[in-house]
Amino acid sequence: MPIIFVSALSETNEKVDGFELGAVDFVTKPYQREELLIRVRTHLEMTRLRNRLELLLDERTNELKASMLAFVTAIASTVEMRDPYTAGHQRRAAHLASAIARELQLLEDQIEGLNLASMVHDIGKIRVPAEILCKPGRLNELEFGLIKQHPEIGYEILKQ
Repeated sequence: MPIIFVSALSETNEKVDGFELGAVDFVTKPYQREELLIRVRTHLEMTRLRNRLELLLDERTNELKASMLAFVTAIASTVEMRDPYTAGHQRRAAHLASAIARELQLLEDQIEGLNLASMVHDIGKIRVPAEILCKPGRLNELEFGLIKQHPEIGYEILKQ
């Protein structure tokens, strides 16, 4: 609810004090009734519009979050398709990271970010040949070296 101070006080520092206490307007006595009513209507309308804007912003933010989650899930699924030996690993890592973050009482935005990052933490495997990812048995030194590069490749892909 907007607060309008109506007072005989007219010094600038007194008005500033009123604004710092949360006032949206300051009317000095004597005042015209019509002017005060118009100011009240204007501030009520501004408050209504601000509340509507905040509601729309929340709705759009939630839509964007849902879209981002769907996109990240699709990317994670694509990476997992290339590496059947670790299928489900990224989702399990995200679940575990989120659980630890909650236990640490991180902010919800931080938990959401950690969840998204965990879901794509192996995206660098996209540059590792499928033959190496799916190779049964032990990897040679060169193949293992390529696997070890996937975190840096993932960083390069996601850093922007």
